[in-house]
Amino acid sequence: MANKNYNQAITFYSSLVNSTKADIDQISLDMQQGVQRYPRENESILASDSAALFSYEMKLICAKYSCGLPFLEIEQHFNEAVNCLNEVDQNNLGYTNILWLTALGILFEANEETFKTISTKAISFNDSLLDYLFQFTGINYPYRSCGFYKAVPYSEMQKIIELPEEKKDYAVATIQDYINNKWFIGHRDYGWENAHKRMDYVGFWSFECAAIVKLLHLDESKIICPQHYPYGLAGYRNESVFANKPLLPMQDNNTVFHAEKDDFILAEQRKILTRLHTDWRNLSPIDFYKRYQNKLSIDQVWSTYEEFSNDNNQLGKIALFYLSENGALLQVDAGENVDTLLYEYVCRTLIEQYHEDISTFRDYHIDRIKEELRRKGYKLISFNLQTDNLYIALAPASLSFDEFMNIPVKDF
Repeated sequence: MANKNYNQAITFYSSLVNSTKADIDQISLDMQQGVQRYPRENESILASDSAALFSYEMKLICAKYSCGLPFLEIEQHFNEAVNCLNEVDQNNLGYTNILWLTALGILFEANEETFKTISTKAISFNDSLLDYLFQFTGINYPYRSCGFYKAVPYSEMQKIIELPEEKKDYAVATIQDYINNKWFIGHRDYGWENAHKRMDYVGFWSFECAAIVKLLHLDESKIICPQHYPYGLAGYRNESVFANKPLLPMQDNNTVFHAEKDDFILAEQRKILTRLHTDWRNLSPIDFYKRYQNKLSIDQVWSTYEEFSNDNNQLGKIALFYLSENGALLQVDAGENVDTLLYEYVCRTLIEQYHEDISTFRDYHIDRIKEELRRKGYKLISFNLQTDNLYIALAPASLSFDEFMNIPVKDF
C-alpha cells in the first residue's frame, strides 16, 4: 500500500478529529452555561462525540505507523485517545481498541495514572490477555479472568505467555506463526479482509505482540511479518524496567489455579484445568457433564448425570481426578499401602518433573520421606475431600495456599 493512500486516511481522520473536537468544545461550553441546543441531552451528545474522537485517534495511530511517521507523533494520538475514555460509554469502545491501547501504553511506557484510566474500561472485558499485560503496569488491577474475551485468535497468546525464560527463540517463532497464520484471519468477523479497498484504510498492526516482545525481552528482528508486526515500537522507549512476572492464577471467587513456575501443576495440565473451569462457568450442568464424560472419563467418578448433579464441589473433584490420573498428585484409596505408593510417587515426580537426584531416598517410611524432602526444599501437601481416600501432591516448600478450587489444602 503506497504512502499516498495512507496519507489520504490521515487527512480524512485528521479532519474528523478537528471537527469533532470543535463540537466537543461547544457542547462542553453549553453544559457549563446551562444551554440545551438540541432535543438530545448534552451529556449524551458529549459521550457520542467522545466515542467518535476516540475511534478517530486510534485510526490515526495505525495510519501514521503505516505511513512511517515519527513515534513521538503517534504517541500524541495515544494520549488523546486515553483522554477520551472518561466520557465514552463502555459499549462504544471495543475489546480490540482497549487491548491495543493497553499494549501501546506499555510500548510508550505510560505512567500509572494513564494505566489506571485505561483499566477502568479494560476490566469489564474479563480477559486473560489484558490481565497479563496489566500485571506489568504497577497498578492495582484485579487479575481474575479464566479465559479470553475474544478466544479467536487471542487464546493463542497463552502459548507465548507460559513459555519459560530459556525458550525465547521458541517464543519468537510462536509469535511469528501467530501473526502470520492466525492473527489476521482471526478477525474475519471484524470485516478486515476487504478493508484495504477503502479510501480510509489505515493498516492493521498487532500492537499486543510488540508489547509481549518488549515485556519478555525478545529479539523482534527474528520475527518476519512486515504486514502486521509493528517493528521498532518495542525498543522505542527503554526508560522503564518492567518486571518479568509470570501469568497470575486464573481465578473466580475462591477457585484458584496456582501458575508459578515452580508449581506442582505442569503447564499442559494447567491449560486443561483452565479450559475445564471456563466450560464450568459457560455451559449448563448437563452439557458440561456430556462434554467431559468421555473427554476426562468423569463417568468413573459419577456413573450417571443424576449422581453428578446431586453431588457438591464437582469441579474440584474433577480437577483432583484429572491430576491423579495424569500423575500430578497421588490418590491413595482406603486400605492401600500409603508408604509404598507415596515412595514411588515422590521418586517419580522428583525425577520427571524436578530432575532431582533420588539416590538418598532409600526408606519407604513416610516420616523419612518427608525429612528427605525438607532437605531438598520440597514438601507434601494434601487435599481434603472429606472421603476415605487420600490426595497428596509433592510441591516446592515455598508454595503456600490453603485452597485449591474450593478444596481445603494443608501440609501433609
